[in-house]
Amino acid sequence: MGLSFLIHPVDVEIEQLDSEGTEKDPTRPGEVKTPDGSWGTGVQEARQSPLTLQGQWKKYKQREMLPGLGGDMPDGKGHVLFESSELEAAGVTLAVGDKFVRIAGVAVEFYVIDLIPTGTYGGVSHMLKAVYSDKPKGR
Repeated sequence: MGLSFLIHPVDVEIEQLDSEGTEKDPTRPGEVKTPDGSWGTGVQEARQSPLTLQGQWKKYKQREMLPGLGGDMPDGKGHVLFESSELEAAGVTLAVGDKFVRIAGVAVEFYVIDLIPTGTYGGVSHMLKAVYSDKPKGR
């Protein structure tokens, strides 16, 4: 990889949605079969094996940690900036609904709710901003 344009890049572990491994109910849009065999919302959709990329992490809120059942969890809104060239080299196409499971060594459960091409030069976007929330889109 060449020169990075990210400021203080960190490791970002991502679980991408596996649309082919998720059984969907044709009569109820948005409903999927959960691991226990019942029908439910898209939170339980099948996911691919985690992969790790470099990204620039930005949290939006002032509070940095929230109490959680398994210990303190980082606050749930922000974005991660990725270089388009790194995504292409890794053969990764991010999508709304993908889940961040670890950022900078911190266990998280953040869902991508928006993808914004940015860093445009010469009509080409060189960066991708993945906006996340601690709730999946539509919740």
